[in-house]
Amino acid sequence: MKINPGQIVEINLTADGHKGYGRIIKKKGFEILIELYRIIAERTITISELKNLEPLSYVWTVTHPILEGRWPIIYSLDLPEKFKMPVLWQPDYLDERFIYLFVGDEQTRVPREKRGNASPNGTFFEGALKIHYLTELQKQGLYSGDIPEDSLAPALTAKIEDDELVREIYLLYNKFRGRQNSTPETVTARLLKDYNRYLEDEDDQITVYLGIALAQLKHGELLAEIKEKALLITKEGLGLNLWSTLSPEIFEERKNEYALLEEKLRSWN
Repeated sequence: MKINPGQIVEINLTADGHKGYGRIIKKKGFEILIELYRIIAERTITISELKNLEPLSYVWTVTHPILEGRWPIIYSLDLPEKFKMPVLWQPDYLDERFIYLFVGDEQTRVPREKRGNASPNGTFFEGALKIHYLTELQKQGLYSGDIPEDSLAPALTAKIEDDELVREIYLLYNKFRGRQNSTPETVTARLLKDYNRYLEDEDDQITVYLGIALAQLKHGELLAEIKEKALLITKEGLGLNLWSTLSPEIFEERKNEYALLEEKLRSWN
């Protein structure tokens, strides 16, 4: 499936089938900047209705809900020739009086009161995007219900394959590996390139390497460099500090998940 700017996706927001809509503005690797529309509908709207909608918010999100069919692409609506990129913001974590404003690839540090109507910067995974969408609709008086449980971010579980980023990488590895002339080396190199900014974060890089390792084990083609990275994670217990803050039971389950994966990795010749 090809994902391009201008495509319109339908997003199921509530358990009773209310839908929201978003237009893809920009694609970067496996992330997309999406324009969320100011609507919540009980049925699929027409392209004519869509053309009259105003934007509600802009957010970066991931492509796997589209690739897995949960956000179907229903229309395509070209961006205007002189489309103005939205302004996004994120905190200055070193000084709460300031924020950073982003327009395209440019960023500016300004006082917090200069935020204006900027949308939040950062990558919203599927559950977080639904929360953001419904919250913004509530602010506009367009949604009066509670945020349903099924739109909340997935509960943190001990299983490695339940991590949302692990699932995304696992899915994409399988997809690219199925293409003609692909090799474990070329697919791994592409994923590491496209997820480069995740590799800059100590916790996220753990998830990236675990996702690739699980996919390669499934295909029976574990590369030495990935085996080495994954073994270091499981042997040293990297990332377990997150689960240690939850409950003794889930912490022990996660440790056991690491032990099981380490056994699989060591048995690979």
